[in-house]
Amino acid sequence: MNKRITFITHGSKQLGMGHVMRCCSLAEAFRQNGWEVFFISKFYLGGTWIKQKGFSVEILEKQEPKKQCQNFDFGKEEELEPDIEWMSPFLQEQNPDVIFLDSYNVNTWFFHRLKEFTKCLVYLDDLAAWDYPVDMILNPNVDAEEKGYTQFHKQKKRMLGSKYSLLREEFSSLPKRKAKREIENILITTGAADPQNMTGVFLELCQKTSPKSVCHLIIGNAFQKQEEWKNVESDRIRIYQSPKAMSEIMLQCDMAISAGGSTVYELAACGVPTLAFLYSENQQGVVEYLSQRGYLGNIGDYKLLRQKDKNALEHFSLQWNEMMNQKKRQFIIEKQQSLFDGKGRNRVVKEIDKFLETMIADR
Repeated sequence: MNKRITFITHGSKQLGMGHVMRCCSLAEAFRQNGWEVFFISKFYLGGTWIKQKGFSVEILEKQEPKKQCQNFDFGKEEELEPDIEWMSPFLQEQNPDVIFLDSYNVNTWFFHRLKEFTKCLVYLDDLAAWDYPVDMILNPNVDAEEKGYTQFHKQKKRMLGSKYSLLREEFSSLPKRKAKREIENILITTGAADPQNMTGVFLELCQKTSPKSVCHLIIGNAFQKQEEWKNVESDRIRIYQSPKAMSEIMLQCDMAISAGGSTVYELAACGVPTLAFLYSENQQGVVEYLSQRGYLGNIGDYKLLRQKDKNALEHFSLQWNEMMNQKKRQFIIEKQQSLFDGKGRNRVVKEIDKFLETMIADR
């Protein structure tokens, strides 16, 4: 009988789609290795995206809420009790060998309740906030080793760092890049959601700073007013609405401006020199780690850039001017493309397989 894994993760305009996207990437590796894969997801947008990827999913809210969000909202603790009551019948029916949880809205009680339904509870973490009562911790971020996990989780299996990267298949075995003499194509991507319209802010900055370049804008499926972006398209502005093959667009571009989420890893795999900004606090560690080691440029907090703060704009100009140097971009490209080997997802599958085998042997 095939082993079973249930992913619990959510995506919406309030949450963004990063959790859902990285779980689907990992779920594909489990499916390729013969596992039965299920999902539980609260919101319509994330659940629909999971379903489009061909996975079985239970969705709580069948329609996207009409309320428009102005900032990212990761949920409230008082939601957890009704959430577990809703999930329980599906978890009992699925009877998973592994539950894989990717959400910031968690507490100790919630972990213990989920553990009642499985042999192995895995938590995909970014923060090392406290000693989570789970069986395995996965943090695939480049700064994971510096998060202080050694003071926690002494009895738990830890999968830390870029060797466990969850990059999708399209970001494996990519060609080695060479920096062009001039920057002709610039990618602007803020992730699946953009509640503060930073896409528009960076488009304006790029048009002023590099008027001859073509700007490639990614309009995610959690953007507000998506249709209005079609009217912006021109010879110098190309619009991509929820593209299926991001790597193809990235490989067209000579540099990128990106939110500091998992997209910076995809850009690194493609060898696209990047200026990264912080759209939420949880992105700070990764962006600082990569910028301090020369993998990208850090242009700071989105709020200051959106407010056109003088110091923030001066820092942006400084980082931009550094990217104009061809030798600098080639140096960044070579560092970027050394980060990932494309085998991270399969390492995670093997580690979880090994954990289950050990449990059975110890009985």
